[in-house]
Amino acid sequence: MQIGRIFAAILFALSLAAQDDFAPPPPTLPPKSAQDARSAGMVTQQDVQFWRALTNTSTAPSFVVADVCLPSGRRMICIEAPFLLYAIQIEKRLPATEKGRREAFEIAISQHHQGYIFKNPKAIKNLPIRYNEAELKWVEDIVCKYSAKQILENVRDRRLHPIESLIQGAPKTKGDYRIALAHSLYTKGICVGRGCVNSSLWVAE
Repeated sequence: MQIGRIFAAILFALSLAAQDDFAPPPPTLPPKSAQDARSAGMVTQQDVQFWRALTNTSTAPSFVVADVCLPSGRRMICIEAPFLLYAIQIEKRLPATEKGRREAFEIAISQHHQGYIFKNPKAIKNLPIRYNEAELKWVEDIVCKYSAKQILENVRDRRLHPIESLIQGAPKTKGDYRIALAHSLYTKGICVGRGCVNSSLWVAE
C-alpha cells in the first residue's frame, strides 16, 4: 500500500514537471562568471561573453556568434560553442585529445576578432547555417524593441517564459527562428544557450 502511494506521488510530480517544459536554466549557467573571464585576461564585454560561452562545458551549451569564411562566402553565424571548437580541431588537424581541445580553444580566442577560415568539408559540416539574413532581420526587428536589461528582467519575472515567446507568429519558412533569436540575443550581450532536456533556449546574465 505504501509503495502504491509513493508510486502515485512520483507520477504526480512527473505530470507537474511535464506541464512546465520550459523551466528556466540553473542560475550557474554559464558556469564561469564575467569576473572569471576578466581574470583570464578578457577585457571587452564581447570578449568576456565569448570566453564564458567557450568555457561552458555543461550539457546545456552556450551559443556564440562567429565570423566564418566558407567556400560559399563569409558571414556571421550563430552556433553552439562546442561545434565551433570541434570544427577548429578538424580544420587545424588537431588531435582528438584534451590537448587538442585546449589548442582549439586558444585558436578560437586568438582569432575571435579577425574570424575563422574553414575549407575542410568535415569541419564545415559542424557549422550548420539554419537561418538566412531575412529571417534574422525579422527577429532583430522584434528584439531591438527591448534593452538587454528589460529582456533579462522579463525572463527573471517569467513574463517572457519561455524566451521563445518573443518570436511567436514567426513566418513559416525553412529557417530555425530559435537560432536566429539566439543570434540576436547574443549580439545584445546576453548569454544564451540550449537546454539539455527539451532544447529550449535559456538566457542568463
